[in-house]
Amino acid sequence: MRLRKKHKLAIFKALLGPMFKNFCVIVVVVMIISWARAWFLDALSLYEDWALHFSDLSRIFLIAFFSLLPSILLEVFVEASTARGQRAKKIIRFLAITVLVLGFFAIEDGRGDFSFGIGTVASFLLVYAAISIYFYFNAITIDIREKKLAEQINQQLDEIHSSENES
Repeated sequence: MRLRKKHKLAIFKALLGPMFKNFCVIVVVVMIISWARAWFLDALSLYEDWALHFSDLSRIFLIAFFSLLPSILLEVFVEASTARGQRAKKIIRFLAITVLVLGFFAIEDGRGDFSFGIGTVASFLLVYAAISIYFYFNAITIDIREKKLAEQINQQLDEIHSSENES
């Protein structure tokens, strides 16, 4: 694992599309979990309103932004070519996301003592697990597409070479 010296802007431009899709997925997952948590607390009569307000939306967008910021920074500025380096990047990413998101929850709560409940930690871990599963299946889909594209290119190259050999 080392700092990337070249091609930072090209990598950032290449990451914009996938990261926007990931941002949208994170927003949807956080919204669903927020609604489920509010519904559950409402069923226990601990919470009276589970409508989504502007403050909730701004909180959800900030959570999604803080969830993607370490990923973008690590991909653009850090280069890892070994399995050990990739593992280190994943650990650093998880720790950075945890600190940013749970720190935001503690600050946003407004109590001033930087504390949050077990429900907040459970919600964070649930969101992180759901997003990790999405990223895993998305990576599998990308690998399948790349393999199909490589097969098509190889087939076209074989056709070109066979036509050249015939002539």
